[in-house]
Amino acid sequence: MNRNMSFARLTRTKGFSLIELMAVLAILGVLSVIVIPSYQNHIQKAYRSEAIQEITQVLQAQERYYSNNMTYTKDLTKLGYTSTYKVADDRYTITAVACDSGATLTQCIQIEATASTEQADDGDLMADSIGNQTRTVGGDTYDW
Repeated sequence: MNRNMSFARLTRTKGFSLIELMAVLAILGVLSVIVIPSYQNHIQKAYRSEAIQEITQVLQAQERYYSNNMTYTKDLTKLGYTSTYKVADDRYTITAVACDSGATLTQCIQIEATASTEQADDGDLMADSIGNQTRTVGGDTYDW
């Protein structure tokens, strides 16, 4: 009888029970609900930072252009960029437009980064030569 009990104990300790597997799956499910959105939010912030860096570089190129021509340009090719300038793995398209304030190109230029693909819900970015820097999400506008 002693021999049968030790055999039964051996067979019961091999592998995992269904309850143990279900507990592990439940823990993994809870972790994925917490971790995945946090990771996606982190990735969006990283792409936004990359777009902000590119906007800053375009504004610097605009200032160099202005010092030589006494005007800003809406044509990014004159600054050495492509006509459709995309950054952050094509998640933002950068364009130059006249400022919303009604100022002429000899006074102000506005650089916009329009979000697309997965980045669209993170909002569009804007900076101008006067010093305004905003991010527009839906109808709400925030400073960087």
